[in-house]
Amino acid sequence: DWATPVRFGRWREEWGEEAATEVLAAVPDVDAIFCGSDAIARGAERVIRASGRRVPDDVALIGVDNWEQLMHDQRVRRHLTTIDVGLEEIGRLVADRLLEPDLEPGIQYAVPQLVIADTA
Repeated sequence: DWATPVRFGRWREEWGEEAATEVLAAVPDVDAIFCGSDAIARGAERVIRASGRRVPDDVALIGVDNWEQLMHDQRVRRHLTTIDVGLEEIGRLVADRLLEPDLEPGIQYAVPQLVIADTA
């Protein structure tokens, strides 16, 4: 079997390191890791690089949330591919809904965007 079981833990870089260590031990030739957050992906990235493998050349790595973009200067080189779930748009949609005088139940969606790492 080429896949390892999904791992669950705290959404922190340290946990990303632990999970990536387990994955690399279980599947030494793993070529892609999908992480539930950018923080987890940053921890996984450290372990992948410490093992002598390159991201993204040897192991494709992706995070979710695009937190890096929210936390840092947008002119800084992006080193991690991520899925931007639209946190700002979600916040705007929620605020707009809460301010509606006749709030109706319903579902609204924010379209996620894939943000590719700058590998140059």
